[in-house]
Amino acid sequence: MFEAVALGRVAPVCLLTGLELPFCECLVVIPAVLIGLGIQIQAHDRVRSGFERREPVELYGYQVPTEHLERLVRVMRSAYPSGSPPVAATVSTPAEQRATTRGATGWSVEDVAKAGTGPKMFQLYHHGDRGWVGELLARVDACNGYHSVCLTVDVQVIGRRERDIVNRYDPREAMKVAPNPRGPDSTYQARLTWDDVAWLQKTTKLPVGIKGIMTVRDARRAVDMGVRIIWVSNHGGRQLDHTEATIDALPRIADAVGGRAEIIVDGGFSRGTDVLKGLARGATVVAVGRTALWGLAVDGAPGVANAMDILRREVKTTMQLCGQTSITKLDPELVFRVD
Repeated sequence: MFEAVALGRVAPVCLLTGLELPFCECLVVIPAVLIGLGIQIQAHDRVRSGFERREPVELYGYQVPTEHLERLVRVMRSAYPSGSPPVAATVSTPAEQRATTRGATGWSVEDVAKAGTGPKMFQLYHHGDRGWVGELLARVDACNGYHSVCLTVDVQVIGRRERDIVNRYDPREAMKVAPNPRGPDSTYQARLTWDDVAWLQKTTKLPVGIKGIMTVRDARRAVDMGVRIIWVSNHGGRQLDHTEATIDALPRIADAVGGRAEIIVDGGFSRGTDVLKGLARGATVVAVGRTALWGLAVDGAPGVANAMDILRREVKTTMQLCGQTSITKLDPELVFRVD
């Protein structure tokens, strides 16, 4: 896709900060033939099959006409001068309103909310006490542009990121050039407990999710207390060494949740086959970040739109070759592991 060109335009220090290895390559999908999919496609009367209708999925109570979620990440400002707002703008393209998240991007919640009309999730980093977070969430609620709040819980402390050390990359320094800097106390995240989740649910009017769930125990506790979104994530594999890949943790967590919450998964998903594997193993949607970053580095907002369109077409082709017509009815047995 855009990766090779992007690497030539963006300093390695901006890109090689994670270890998002292609864990999905250990999984294969089963093809299907001679099942008559083409019979459903008749151009003269505009009859289309399921994979051409861009079947919507439901995410935090809203119909989202796509199967992947774009993430706005902090290094987008380094990849392109305008940073995240051009990415958010792509969610309101006529062809497809994409779902987007806003995390530690360095742009204000208001700027990102105004940049596009597609569904948006606010990814919360608890970089301050409850007073600071309460004021921030009041701004999020007032925007009327966000549809949920997702608390990031897997950065209690920053892991030993050796690539960052080699590249002399400090995320705190990188954020100093952002127009909207981080909160006053990034160490506060180490104090978070389940009581903070309950407080968050009372503080915002929006549905609350948790990003960083990797165990059945935590997933069950979250849904038992009314958390609406379970985000299966190991923070790109750059926090805890030797932790499980998200694609492997996903099926058990999906079974434990049992439909009581929406499930998002991320971590190295960059191709259409990856998205299909995540959906088949239990995710409601698959979150992608670096794929959008490649497109942003190459051509700004149009590059992001193009990269996402390539990804969508890859999903469609993969579904056709696997004999699938509905992204919401994928059988887990479609995917199996090869060691």
